[in-house]
Amino acid sequence: MSARITGIGRRVVVATSFAAVAFTSQAVAQSGQTVMEGHRTPRKVLYPIIGAAIGGAASLVYFWSGPRTLPGTCAGTVCPAIASLGGGAFIGWLVGKEKDELHALRYKGGMPLKPQATEVDLAGEPMMLVVADSFVAAVGGGGAQVVANGVKPHVLATRAAGLRQLSDAAMVPSTGEMAITASGGLYKFPLMTGQGVTLRTPPTSAVVAFGNDYVVGAGMRVERVPRTASEPTKWAGITLSDSVRALETDPRGFVWAITETELVSLKPALDSFEVVGRTPLPKGTPQRLDLDGQLIAVALGDSGVRFVNVADATQPKPIVDFKDVRFAHDVALKGTTAFIAAGIDGLVKVSLRNGNQTLKEGIARELGFIVAVEAADPVLWVLDRSGSATLKRIPIDFK
Repeated sequence: MSARITGIGRRVVVATSFAAVAFTSQAVAQSGQTVMEGHRTPRKVLYPIIGAAIGGAASLVYFWSGPRTLPGTCAGTVCPAIASLGGGAFIGWLVGKEKDELHALRYKGGMPLKPQATEVDLAGEPMMLVVADSFVAAVGGGGAQVVANGVKPHVLATRAAGLRQLSDAAMVPSTGEMAITASGGLYKFPLMTGQGVTLRTPPTSAVVAFGNDYVVGAGMRVERVPRTASEPTKWAGITLSDSVRALETDPRGFVWAITETELVSLKPALDSFEVVGRTPLPKGTPQRLDLDGQLIAVALGDSGVRFVNVADATQPKPIVDFKDVRFAHDVALKGTTAFIAAGIDGLVKVSLRNGNQTLKEGIARELGFIVAVEAADPVLWVLDRSGSATLKRIPIDFK
């Protein structure tokens, strides 16, 4: 009789274990589907099933290894099976609960986004991006690497590889030239091959192309340098109240500068500039800025991103600050949507709603450690520095 009961118990354990394993396989498959569709199966639901399956497998090993002769309070057939299945499920629930809490922290306020990326391996240590027409330049230690935007993006040329501490660049594909700021000053290079020339001595920190000139940030000054220049001299410009961090041009004919303390709008005045508007920024944190239409977004480092209405360039008006990000290295705008290069948090997608509210639409953490982003509709270019430098192209409407 006892042998018959033992046989029945073993069959029960075997059937239960295989059912748990089958259920686990189905749950994992469903989990994979839901993640791909943008919905995540809670791990505190999935992992207990996996734990129960592992416990069931352990019970099979226990019973198939032979009869048990040692006495005990749980030495039968059903008790060890229940203990194994229940213990595995409980441990799975604990692990799943911790995974869910970590996931909630990682994607606080935004769903995980998984854009499809086309990658280009880069050399050196680039830290910022510049886009012009069908070209992208990754700028930093090791030079300015010019990448062609095609079906398969690839590096066409590396310029200024011998310069130290490159900080910015401006490309003019129509004339085949580019300007670069570095620790040694402002330089002009042919876009693909040929020797460069020095246009300004240090300090220089930022540069943009503006009509027939380059506009360069030089310490506390913003200067106009003719693109036809071939040697350094004293250039006309204006002195601001603090060091210039970054520059951006406005199709309406203005130049926008961020310093360590403010956002400033400039307009041409003879061969120089004059200030027409300004608004304060959090001191010491501005990194980069981008403009689309009548909206400017300023990456403020550990202070997040500030949105500014610049419909009237003489009176730029702060709209709202987005602070739900640990560090904003860079920002790109497409309409009222901002894409934030958030370092360890990847790429954060934020939209401006109702004129003065922000909505965190999602986080693309899987892109890597993102330090730079540029919008060139219909794509975004992001710079991943999680390992060796990688330039990634993704659709601008990714979800």
